[in-house]
Amino acid sequence: MAGTIVADTLTHSTAGSLTTDYVVNGSSKVWAATEYSSGTPVISDSLSVSSVSDDDTGEMTFSLSSALSSANFSITTGPFGGTGAGNMTNITWFDRTTSAYSILTVDNGTREDRETCTTVMGDLA
Repeated sequence: MAGTIVADTLTHSTAGSLTTDYVVNGSSKVWAATEYSSGTPVISDSLSVSSVSDDDTGEMTFSLSSALSSANFSITTGPFGGTGAGNMTNITWFDRTTSAYSILTVDNGTREDRETCTTVMGDLA
């Protein structure tokens, strides 16, 4: 049975209250953790990511299973597990649309395939 709950505020008995617009507007809409298997990136866990493609050394594109309302969203990236992941010096996004985003990983000026974790903050369409 499906239903609807309408609430403007969520209240916890000891942790306080939170308006529901914060939950809707302030929550991550997309995240993905990727690992490499035989030189190919694979999603080890995710929310709203349907696939990842290996575009070139250090370049990955994440396709979204739920589109965002615009390409004006924030991407946060970082290393994820693996040997030497803490040595990574730069992970940056370089392309984004409402249905996908791409990142580039560079270590000491050299493109490298690395395990990453990415998070997107934006509005769903």
